[in-house]
Amino acid sequence: MSEHDTDDISDWIIESGLRGRPETDIIDGVCQRLNDAGTKVMRVQVGQRVLHPVYAAVGFRWERGKGAEKNDWSREDDTGGDDSIASSPFGKLFDEQLENWRFKIEGANEELPYPILEELREQSATDYSVYATGFSTETIRDAAIYKHSEGMVSSWKVDQPGGYTDD
Repeated sequence: MSEHDTDDISDWIIESGLRGRPETDIIDGVCQRLNDAGTKVMRVQVGQRVLHPVYAAVGFRWERGKGAEKNDWSREDDTGGDDSIASSPFGKLFDEQLENWRFKIEGANEELPYPILEELREQSATDYSVYATGFSTETIRDAAIYKHSEGMVSSWKVDQPGGYTDD
């Protein structure tokens, strides 16, 4: 993807936020623009905890051919120590206080470290990355457990041959 494409997508995100576009439209627009620019995104998930009396978190999932959908997780469903997160790439981010982690699925001959990666390999994904983005510089690195972080997490899966480029 060119620097011009990156700038155009960044400008579009800012303009969309300032105009008050719905989050699902923004996620859909970003993914469509990434695909148009040559990054063959197949699935994206974005989520964050929220300060709300009923909901614990909000998330968005986009899949090529299906578009974006919003999911809310109620406080009743929030167990606080979710094993599915602890045993996932997101758990790795929080345990090791990383801002991002990438796994190249294509060409991986070894047993994959997380079940989600095997599922994605079966769907022809070639590369997978996860990010923890703090709302301030301290929040993600200082968070001992995902429950207490102030920021958002995202995962990105592509199926382009060779996966992501390194630049």
